Amino acid sequence: MAFAQVEWLPLRIDNEKKPIAFFPGQIEEISDTVPTALGEMPFTTYFTKDDDALTGNRLYMMTVIDYARGAFPADSIERRNAFFEQTVSAAHESIGGEVVISQPTKSGTHEGWIFRINYGEERPTVVRNRMYIVGDRYYHQQVFSFMKDGGVKSRERFFDNFNPIEPAPPKSLSKKS
Repeated sequence: MAFAQVEWLPLRIDNEKKPIAFFPGQIEEISDTVPTALGEMPFTTYFTKDDDALTGNRLYMMTVIDYARGAFPADSIERRNAFFEQTVSAAHESIGGEVVISQPTKSGTHEGWIFRINYGEERPTVVRNRMYIVGDRYYHQQVFSFMKDGGVKSRERFFDNFNPIEPAPPKSLSKKS
């Protein structure tokens, strides 16, 4: 029932007509930078809080980072998988708990990674994650819920309606003669 009680709103980025995701309620946005081996990288996180768990979950998030062109060559599966595995390790280190699942996945034609971490003794919490690299753009979807929360259909809708877009290549600064 909770699944039908909220309005799912589309998220569009890069002036695209098609949404890349749908969120259950008003979408908020924060932008910042994160230190990486490639230097400071700007990122944007889109999120919807559901404090009353109308959807059966508490927080929906998607982080988008555009890496330098060529950072993730399409034929470098090992590099992508190493990146995903390091991200899982960093998330686990950050929040603790137990990594319950961590494995490759696919969304349409896009290779990715899913993982789940259970954490928190006083208030047992679950964070479910899906990550994708499309071109040189990194997408990281997360859904947080308490162990007692339901929300399976809402999580499935959030994850399954994800439609990533590849960033446009930078425009050339040279003039044609």
